[in-house]
Amino acid sequence: MIESPNLAVADWHGQLALSLHAPVINNVHRATYKSLLIEKTSFEKGTVSMMLKNLLVAGLMTAAMIGAVGAARAEDVRMFVRHEVSDYATWRKAFDAFAPTQTKLGVTSKAVYQSVDDPNDVTVVHDFQTLEKAKAFAASPELKAAMDKAGVKSAPQIWYTTKGAK
Repeated sequence: MIESPNLAVADWHGQLALSLHAPVINNVHRATYKSLLIEKTSFEKGTVSMMLKNLLVAGLMTAAMIGAVGAARAEDVRMFVRHEVSDYATWRKAFDAFAPTQTKLGVTSKAVYQSVDDPNDVTVVHDFQTLEKAKAFAASPELKAAMDKAGVKSAPQIWYTTKGAK
């Protein structure tokens, strides 16, 4: 029997058993195991090595896809903020200058909308990985100070959403 941290090869009743251990990228998932029984007689020199490389690549690609799907699902919290500003151009400059702080406080994506009837009626959309991060951002002293400096006139209306089930 040949063993390494990611591969085990053993002779089992006239067959060669290959077991590939593909570690998953994030902590949520445990190691997955894929086994393949291959007849000894079907191998030629070099075939086993190529097959092992292919299995390893396939396992790593599967692990990466599982990690990517998990990351995409994590960004399901969207916070909407609607308020009236004194002057949109002044507010927008302050909003853009606040971008590094938004990122530091957990904002993963954002967009700004203006009412078609009143350009100073602004709705901002922020995306977060968790509801806790969204609420912490909304309650942050940095945000309050930035809004005061930017000329926000009205108390903001804030609501949180998540993606609807399919």
